[in-house]
This record gives sequence, C-alpha cells and structure tokens, in this order.
Amino acid sequence: MKSVAFGTDGIRGVAGSHPITEEVAKRLGAAVVAVHGTLSPRLLVATDTRDSGPSLAMAVCEGALRQGARVTSVGVWPTPAVGCALAADQADVAVIVTASHNPAADNGFKIMVQGGRKPKPDQLRALEQRIAGTPPPAHKTGTMLPPLKPDAWWNALSQGLGPLSGLAGRRIAVDFANGAGQLAATWLQENVAGDWSLAAPPSANINDRCGSEHLEHLSRVVREGSFDAGLALDGDGDRCRLVGPHGESLPGDAVLWLLANDSSAERIAVTVMSNMGLEASLPNTHVLRTPVGDAHIEAALRAPGVPLGGEESGHIRFVDHPTGDGLFAGLRALDAAFRNGGLVRAIEGYTPYATTQFKIAVTARPSLTEHPVIAPMVGEVERRLNGEGRIFLRYSGTEPVLRVLIEAASQRLVNALAGEVRDVLKKVFG
Repeated sequence: MKSVAFGTDGIRGVAGSHPITEEVAKRLGAAVVAVHGTLSPRLLVATDTRDSGPSLAMAVCEGALRQGARVTSVGVWPTPAVGCALAADQADVAVIVTASHNPAADNGFKIMVQGGRKPKPDQLRALEQRIAGTPPPAHKTGTMLPPLKPDAWWNALSQGLGPLSGLAGRRIAVDFANGAGQLAATWLQENVAGDWSLAAPPSANINDRCGSEHLEHLSRVVREGSFDAGLALDGDGDRCRLVGPHGESLPGDAVLWLLANDSSAERIAVTVMSNMGLEASLPNTHVLRTPVGDAHIEAALRAPGVPLGGEESGHIRFVDHPTGDGLFAGLRALDAAFRNGGLVRAIEGYTPYATTQFKIAVTARPSLTEHPVIAPMVGEVERRLNGEGRIFLRYSGTEPVLRVLIEAASQRLVNALAGEVRDVLKKVFG
C-alpha cells in the first residue's frame, strides 16, 4: 500500500482517493488498537457531517473490531466532545473522521489519546508504518459497546465557563459551519446567558461559504440583523472566530490578546505564525512561541504558569479545559469582551504588525538555512527589517508548498519585501 503521512493535525484529502479510503480506514482502526498497547482497548469513533463520514467510520470500526477492540460509535460528534469523553475516561483512544475546516469533498482522520490529548510523534510514526505495512491477521473479535451521550462535554463546558455574566442581554449570532458543532445548539440556547440565534448557512454542505473560514456569511448576518456579535466554528468545532457588531472579523491573534489581557496572564503560548504585535501589545506577558500545530500548543500548556495558548487560525487552548474547543474559547472571549465594553473597545489595546502571507508551490524541499540563494535572501531581508519585523519560511505539513510570512511596522515595507521575496522563490522553485 502507498505510504500514509500524518500532518500537523491528522490525515486529510479528497474522500475516495488515497489515503481517504475505506481500506486505509480499516487499516487505521487496526493500527490504533495495535499501537495502543493494551488488550482490548476502548475505541471511540466519531464523524463530522460529511456524506463520506459514515462509511469511513464503519471501516475504522471494522478494522478495530478485528483486532479485539471494544468500540463505541457515536455518529456525529465534534472534536471537543470526543476530547472531553476521553478526559472523563469514557474511552482509551479515539478516531474522529473529519477534515476539519476543509471543503465538503474532503475528509480525514484525527487521532486522540487518553486525557483528550494529541498523539506523540513516535505514536504517529508507528501508526504510519502499520497502516502502510502488511495488514495484521484478524485473530480476535471485538465488541461493539452501547453509544454514549456527550454529557462529558456539557459538564466540562458548564464547569469551566461559569456564569458568563458579560453575555446577559446580548444578541449573538452563531455559525456552526453546517458541521458537528451543531450538536451544541440546544445546550447553548438553554444554558448560556444571552439571546442566541443560529445563522442559517447559505447551503447544506459543511464549510460551504460559512463557518470560521468563510466569515463573510456571518458578518452579513450580524450586520443586517443588528446583532452585538457573531461566533463561528469550523466543521469539527475545535476552532472559533469572532465577528464584531458592524460585521468586522477579529483576527485570531486579537482574540488571544483579549483573553490574555483579561486574565492578566503572565505567560501564553502561540505558534511562530502569530503576529509580533502580541509581544508588543502584552508588555507584562511572556509570549512563548512553538512550531505550527495545535499539538505543540497543547504541550506548551503543560509548562508551569501557562494558562492559555493558541493559533492565529482560531485554535485556542486553556489549561483548565481538557481539549481544544471552539465553543468554549468563543464563549470565554465574548464574555471577556462584553465585560470590557464590547468587542471593538475590548481589543483597542492590541496593535498588530503589518503582515503578509503567501505560498509557493514546490516539488522538492531543500534546506532553507543552507540553500545558496534562499539563505542569503533571508539574511538581507532581516538586515533591512533591523529587528523591527521578521521573515519566516516553512514547508507545509499538508500541502506541497512553501509558506512565507513577512511582518514589519510599515505596510509599505512589507509589500516591497513580499514582492522581492516572491520573485526570488519563484525562480528557485520554478
């Protein structure tokens, strides 16, 4: 079988094409059981709302059952509900059939382990080898366990969020991206202060012109409906984005700043892709920077004195909540904003650096620090920035592209440097 590679958050691709096939799903189910290392582990299997989800989930269950697992298939659950179930010891390991914020034609597989954590790199490498290798003999027969209710998620939300007094009397529109987060709609309306309205999406497909990656829809709903704010999740519910009362979208880093400032956090964790304005706008907070990926933020939160962290994309993690959860993060941020004068006023203290990001298609991945053209170019850009900005290059973990980020205090300088860097990289990579 062709090789299978886990990216920064699982495996993704077009459903029906390698590696998003039922054959890989069966092998994955068997591999998860084998790598777990205990006899008859309890495996929880969930999906988002994609049409391809049920058959892929069934194949995962089949592979795991053949290796003696005790399997619970819960149907459509968002990623945070799965993480909370693991943290409540309702399962030992989980496979979530989801492509997160990707288009509806895609699908994928996420793995979560005990406590609702992401697997370690050595566990992922072991899974890759077993999936691509010779299938193990089906020498055991597992057991299907009764389905679960997402009570562990409801309990974690209620206990971790508290009264959310800042939301009382506020009109807020919610966009679940036609995704698995819709599971929380009734709970939200019945248990959280505020007047909550669901933003009817423009189509029936997950992530189709809606959700955290397509805020134009929610922005229009908020603006035309005179809402106080909007909250958008992605397809599997682990990232969030916020929209202000005039339909303006808030950068993910602005939401991180809001949460850090409101809690007077002494340390926070962000990835290398977050804006340098965080450091400049949080003079009393030490900003730890990690590699790209929610798993790295999760690891950073285990260090002493780091209460929260996140990615610019909207993945925000808290040390007092067991897993990445877009709804949890969004509600906390909205509560903080309304206790501090509303979304617009609450982030006035955050001043982002001018920035641009783009990507260059690549067919090879030479060393960026040793390349005879790229390395000197980066050095020259850093000289011109003179410590008041940065250039950051990295190969994508999920696409054949080189990602480029340039930041500076001046937008004019950013634009000029971006044009020069793009020209050089296009010549290098053809």
